[in-house]
Amino acid sequence: MDTDWRDEVLVSYTRRDLILYALGIGCSDLRFVYEDADGFSPFPTYPVVLGFKGDAIDVVPFPSPAMMQTQPMVELPGVRTVLDAERYIELVKPLPSEGGSFNLRSKVVSIQQKSKGALIHFESELRNQHDELFYRLVAGAFAIGAHSFSSAGTPPAALASDVQLPTRSPDAMLEEVVGLQQAQIYRLSGDYNALHIDPDAAQMAGFDKPILHGLCTLGIAVRMVLSKFAPEEKACTEFKAVRCRFVGPVRPGETLLTKMWVDGSKILFTTEIKELSKVVIANAFVQLHGAPRSVNLVARL
Repeated sequence: MDTDWRDEVLVSYTRRDLILYALGIGCSDLRFVYEDADGFSPFPTYPVVLGFKGDAIDVVPFPSPAMMQTQPMVELPGVRTVLDAERYIELVKPLPSEGGSFNLRSKVVSIQQKSKGALIHFESELRNQHDELFYRLVAGAFAIGAHSFSSAGTPPAALASDVQLPTRSPDAMLEEVVGLQQAQIYRLSGDYNALHIDPDAAQMAGFDKPILHGLCTLGIAVRMVLSKFAPEEKACTEFKAVRCRFVGPVRPGETLLTKMWVDGSKILFTTEIKELSKVVIANAFVQLHGAPRSVNLVARL
């Protein structure tokens, strides 16, 4: 297993890109969708799309050139498909709201044997042209069907332990219907996988219809958490990190229900499809820099 950093890849974004991403995760707050609003800022999870987009200004193929360069390839026998399994996103320094160019580099951290395949962890860093670190990103991918290999490396500390939910009722809940065009808007940020828009591609992958991007579901969930526990004018500066595990697909038109528990500076949460009572994001928390604000117990968007 090669654990060296791969060559850096140039990535970039504009204010328009920030607005498109915010709309893709359902933002209506002017601070994220109007370039002249007071405090206009990138939504904290925006960098997850840069590994798809690269520095492109137009539609890109899937997988994109940036993906091919930034996501180290691990060749394992028997792999049928690779699924996004888990994520950790840590904001080290806020991105400039006017846009800019950055360098993204990645490496393989570990490969672990699982009963139905392999869990592969990658780590990425987003740095500016002066080598200042802005974001640290960790991703876990599940290679279904992988066999005849040995585990190697150590899983990243950010994803090593499970999140233990309290036995008490949630401290807050929010629900929201996923727009029928949500995936169609989100893909404009750089993830043009046909699985999320083409019915034929979705059926070939085993789904009855196109599904929402997992990272879009994550963005919606983080938006819900911040809307409840971070002061509106400080949502971006209060955000420190988020981790999650993807455990099920979401289809446009379904209702997402996010349940939240305060645990110090962390907000533990799960997100489920309300109509099915089926969890789609688990093992998750949003970590803030300060103590979360107090909230009403239950609310609806």
